[in-house]
Amino acid sequence: LIMKFSDTVLLYTGKEAAIMEKEWLSHKSISYLNNGLDIQEIDKYRGSLSKYEGVLKLVFIGRFTEKSNLSLLLHAASAVKFKFHLNIVGSGPQSAKFLLLSRKLGIEKNITWHGSMSEESEIAKVMCESQFFVYPGSVGLSLIHAFSYGLPAVIHSNFKSHMPEHCAFSSDINGILFDENDVTSLVNALSE
Repeated sequence: LIMKFSDTVLLYTGKEAAIMEKEWLSHKSISYLNNGLDIQEIDKYRGSLSKYEGVLKLVFIGRFTEKSNLSLLLHAASAVKFKFHLNIVGSGPQSAKFLLLSRKLGIEKNITWHGSMSEESEIAKVMCESQFFVYPGSVGLSLIHAFSYGLPAVIHSNFKSHMPEHCAFSSDINGILFDENDVTSLVNALSE
């Protein structure tokens, strides 16, 4: 209701702007920002992505929280029938839990735990040696970061539980979907 009194409305995503323009505020000037990163910084370090040579190279980047659902990715990784290497960039309150789980599942040799990184030059090394970005939980700015490197993404299909940045995702164009919280579905998506 407050927006009806304004001359211009500024929203977070293009998807929100389209809905508002169609359903609520067709007579208003509507703009949107979308979340982003310093692409010039990324372009300095972005190189060619790694080619598939018998080992699928995956990357997860984010905080280790319940939202990330990293345990789902670890369970899926332990069930795949192909060779893989998983680069994990991040840290958080569940670091010890996830490290212990990877050992319990017997996949610790397939994982490089990079810890928290803030220097783009270091992040770029990890991103460029990967072939797919995987985020098993509610993805946000990490998706934009991966897309900035040209990485396709594997995310779950429940868009209502993602952050607004999921609007940049297009199934079978810049990534693959799996069913939320479904290990078998994630295994199938990674296999595909």
